[in-house]
Amino acid sequence: MEKIIKSSNVKFEWCIIRPTTIWGDGLQNHFKLFLILIKKNLYFHFGKNKIYKSYGYVKNTVFQIHKLSLTKKNFFNKNIFYLFDYTPICLNDFSDKISIFYKKKKNITLPLFIAKWISIMGDLLVFAGFKNFPLQSRRFNNLNKSFIIKSDKIKKICEKLPYDHQYALHSFLESYKINKEIKKNYIKQNLIKINELLS
Repeated sequence: MEKIIKSSNVKFEWCIIRPTTIWGDGLQNHFKLFLILIKKNLYFHFGKNKIYKSYGYVKNTVFQIHKLSLTKKNFFNKNIFYLFDYTPICLNDFSDKISIFYKKKKNITLPLFIAKWISIMGDLLVFAGFKNFPLQSRRFNNLNKSFIIKSDKIKKICEKLPYDHQYALHSFLESYKINKEIKKNYIKQNLIKINELLS
């Protein structure tokens, strides 16, 4: 898609956006699993090094897209913009705050060699057909490596983002509680309807 756009001769102005990992209200399956693992005390830190990621809170991402759609500045046209929050998230602190929110202790830290061994076992289990094993080599390598992007380019257009990390985390966790309750009510209502049809 990007190659087609870059090689085209369209007359209007355009830019390409590349969202990083976007988290927050809305609960993608990826983050549902993340929360479930924390709640069940199955989420672990790997080694003592802190890992930082340039992630984006979903409401800030919507704000950035909106600002890009309105801008007429020269450096907008034919440019590529990564979308993320300017301050990288420390995964260690992020997951510990969630653990504390659920009235649990901070997450346990595993030595790297043990985490690596578990991830290799996960690869074998996935190969054997257990596709939902939470830790595999690809995920281990991703979680054990920082990923930070410079924010100068997107910051020129969007300037200050409307939602800080504290608000984002609180809103994210509250939305999970709300969605969980909605799901329970939905299942309950459908069971009532089924019973009515069968009676």
